[in-house]
Amino acid sequence: ILCKCSKMEEASSRTIVPMPSDARGKIDTALENKEKGNEFFKAGNFKKAVQKYSTALAYTKGLPGRSSTNRVIDAMAPGMMNNDSNKISVEMETEINELEVVLKTNIANCYIKLGDGEKAIKNANEALALNPSAWKSMIRLAEATILLKDYEKAIQICDRAIQHVPIDDEMALKNATKTIKAVKQNAAALLKVEVEKQRNSFKHIFGKSTTNTGKRSNGTPSGTGAEV
Repeated sequence: ILCKCSKMEEASSRTIVPMPSDARGKIDTALENKEKGNEFFKAGNFKKAVQKYSTALAYTKGLPGRSSTNRVIDAMAPGMMNNDSNKISVEMETEINELEVVLKTNIANCYIKLGDGEKAIKNANEALALNPSAWKSMIRLAEATILLKDYEKAIQICDRAIQHVPIDDEMALKNATKTIKAVKQNAAALLKVEVEKQRNSFKHIFGKSTTNTGKRSNGTPSGTGAEV
């Protein structure tokens, strides 16, 4: 009985966080979940980070006037009612689009860390569908493509990304160029190793073929032993 009472007191003492009822509140809540996701990412807890980023997307996807193809996220969106307080301005729409690009790019990065190239590619492509010029999303796409060992394609994606780096900020340009260069060099190095492996494999196959041919030319039929 004491145990039950203790649990009831503990439950009643918990703070119930009210769901935001207006568009601005939902966007702010999405931003809060994004920051929590960033904290989990920095701590190396990538699965938890994905959960927080996905929760943030749930708040943005359910806003009236927003187009969505993800019914699962729509169903998760809490307290999304069609009323005047939920109407979004052009400025809000821009803010939400930018936030969703970041969230999907971050989710892609989490899946890269988890070694799931396919899910990373899916989220990176969804980010690029919202903003085709998002170079950070392109880099995540390139890194995910490397996980699937398509090194030539990853290099091509890096070449595309370099065309969209910010040129009005010298420091941002320098950092972006450095990041893209590092990913491209990694893909190029892995491609070189892969090509070398294939070359050695072909040498081994052709070498065995040449050896077998030589044995047959000495008068011993292939697959049989010489009679004594």
